[in-house]
Amino acid sequence: MRILVARCEIAYQGRATTRLGAGDRVILFKDDGSICVHADRGHKPLNYMAGPTAVKQEGDVVRVYRPASDETLVIVLHEVRSDLLLQLDDGAVLERDGA
Repeated sequence: MRILVARCEIAYQGRATTRLGAGDRVILFKDDGSICVHADRGHKPLNYMAGPTAVKQEGDVVRVYRPASDETLVIVLHEVRSDLLLQLDDGAVLERDGA
């Protein structure tokens, strides 16, 4: 998983066209190809794209393309605060007790 913390702006083209103005974001690039963009508050992502995707970074521009739905997410990085590549435990199982 790649965890990118950056000041950036994001444009989405797909079922709709959206633009997320410049701000501090946490972007998760998951190993299954999905992408989640989060702000400092709230639990729901501001932008989300299900995998599989193709991710291409050219300098300060990250382009994410999902061929199954012809969606594109373009991330313009203004300032990268942290960029981590981590190997997570994929064997975790959620256990539930109660209703």
